[in-house]
Amino acid sequence: MTEKRVAAFPEIPTLRELGYDFVNDTVFAIAAPADTPPEVLARLEAALAQAVKSKEYLETIEKLDMIPIQYDSKNMDAFLKIQWKIINKHLTGAGLIKEAATAPE
Repeated sequence: MTEKRVAAFPEIPTLRELGYDFVNDTVFAIAAPADTPPEVLARLEAALAQAVKSKEYLETIEKLDMIPIQYDSKNMDAFLKIQWKIINKHLTGAGLIKEAATAPE
């Protein structure tokens, strides 16, 4: 269900390659309160950007057959907005919900 084939299983096609418009990557995120000072957010972002380059992190991600992607807060916000629209479309299309509790932006 990932965007690209998983290295551990290169012969297995993605759902998109099979003709299904669906990707469902595993996402780990850290959130902070809305009133967190910008300088604190900048320090956290810099620390996380450095951490995801560490040998330990990359080895763990590889063991889990995951593809590492690191977003800054601006790109994470854009990613979440896109995902909200996609997930809403799939849930309503499958008849699992009639409409979202909050409208996708």
